[in-house]
Amino acid sequence: MELSDRETLIKLEQQLQNLNDNHQNIKDAQKVIFEKIDKNSKEIFGLKSKLHTVVETSALRKEQLDTKVDENADDINKVNSDITKIKEDSEVRKTFESEIKGSLKILKWLIGLGMLAVAILQLIAFIYFSKGS
Repeated sequence: MELSDRETLIKLEQQLQNLNDNHQNIKDAQKVIFEKIDKNSKEIFGLKSKLHTVVETSALRKEQLDTKVDENADDINKVNSDITKIKEDSEVRKTFESEIKGSLKILKWLIGLGMLAVAILQLIAFIYFSKGS
């Protein structure tokens, strides 16, 4: 069953039309794909820009926190130094208080001796003046 030239031409024309339709469908699909790629590229660029901003902000914040940590470390060291100094001063105060208590005991003893000496002198004066009259 051979096709006539006319039938062959009609068949070729239909195939050509199908090829054209397929080509147009492919072009339309490519257009949709490229539009999606363009849209996604713009979204990716926007996200990249936002991410870059977040990274820069985070780096700046980290630097500020590092600075604060360093400043606080200095403050903590100063407080620890002050605490050590207070403890040392407290030990000195305890030693000083102990020495003062010892000195007060000695002073009380000396006052007692002084009062005894005055009493003895009064007694001697009383005896001396009693004999003389």
